[in-house]
Amino acid sequence: MRYKLLLILPSLFLFFACSPTTKITGIWKSDDYKAEDFTKIAVIAISPNENAKDIVEDELIRKLTEIGYYTVSGSAILTPDMIKTKDKAALEQVLKKESIDGVLVISLLNITEESYYVQGSNDYYRPMGPHYGSFYDYYYYNYDRVYTPGYYETSRQIYLESNFYSLISDELVQTVQTETIDPVDVKDLSKSYSNVLIQQLVTGRVLKNKALIEERNKSSK
Repeated sequence: MRYKLLLILPSLFLFFACSPTTKITGIWKSDDYKAEDFTKIAVIAISPNENAKDIVEDELIRKLTEIGYYTVSGSAILTPDMIKTKDKAALEQVLKKESIDGVLVISLLNITEESYYVQGSNDYYRPMGPHYGSFYDYYYYNYDRVYTPGYYETSRQIYLESNFYSLISDELVQTVQTETIDPVDVKDLSKSYSNVLIQQLVTGRVLKNKALIEERNKSSK
């Protein structure tokens, strides 16, 4: 089985400007997949930034725990040597030893930046407005409109891909690609991203909201 373990979250994730918005840009799901009852899911992210890696894994684990899944982080089970040597047999052995039957892997696809000009005054020219009645009013109205300085802002877009693998049927179940705009920092990114991703895994019937199902079963008794 081929495992895609390619998350790179550079240190520039630590200082972004605005609150994030995450949206799904693409989804692929196996036509052959039949709903399976996973008992233990590994959340795996690889990054040269250990802090960023831990934050992303921990937030996804928190969301999966909320819907009733037992989870473990890649940081807890994978050693640096195992990753560097690309030892597939050792990786499979660890996953079997940990009784893991589902794997969620997150990869960075791209980071882009876009600069745009913000107009200094939003009071655009209106022909024959009341300021036309006096030279002084007209002059100073247009002076303020023309000479109010504008400025440039930079927007960052983070493109991530998540792959969910079933080790029960030994297949890639679903791939989700997302775009997150202007996260404040890696914590902000992980929260926005995790909310959207876990919701998609549930609504896409890859995972179940076990906690909600259990609650409904209790209330119906």
